[in-house]
Amino acid sequence: MAPRRSARRRSERRAALQSALSRPASLAFNSSARQLLAPNSGLTGAIRQIDLNTNLISLLVPYGQAVPSAPIALDRQLLPYYVAPVDSSGARKSCG
Repeated sequence: MAPRRSARRRSERRAALQSALSRPASLAFNSSARQLLAPNSGLTGAIRQIDLNTNLISLLVPYGQAVPSAPIALDRQLLPYYVAPVDSSGARKSCG
């Protein structure tokens, strides 16, 4: 029975990873921690962090706080940079 459960879990993880990465506009990769940063699919404006070691997907930037079609980057301290939506003055700002 154990092999079936582990195969099922792998299948569930693969499905979760595919749903999180369906046509992302941009990706950032942290090679030291083996983590991907990707905008959430759709117009939600969230950024997800995908840990390739554990296959955990977590919300890094809350919904509505990032422009999903804009680039994502990591600086030397591995802090994420992304584009925030237009504020009330009409300007976009980079966030980190």
